[in-house]
Amino acid sequence: MIRALLFVAALLVALCSLAAVVTGVFSRPVLASTPATVLDIPIEPGIVLRSATVDGIPLDVFTPAGLLGPAPAVVLAHGLDGSKERMFAFANALVRSGFVVVAFDFSGHGDNHNPFP
Repeated sequence: MIRALLFVAALLVALCSLAAVVTGVFSRPVLASTPATVLDIPIEPGIVLRSATVDGIPLDVFTPAGLLGPAPAVVLAHGLDGSKERMFAFANALVRSGFVVVAFDFSGHGDNHNPFP
């Protein structure tokens, strides 16, 4: 029974992956309508913070210092009354574990001055 369920799950993943490739989901880059403004800030030894604004959305990208190749990534989203600054402690811990971390502000929160829908 478990093997049958695993087979069905693997088949579904394969079909979804094939559909994504055929429809071009993975081949179409998403381009920002305005150039990003980027500022590199070393926040503590071993961690680099890149602050950027893309399409009016402020982003903070935390990377291990000296990162040269690909690394797993985590996107941190704040709560209803929060901002990306509240995610710094989580980001630091994740970067020290080898992740690249992206934190952003939802509309109407923190540095994002776009109106809240």
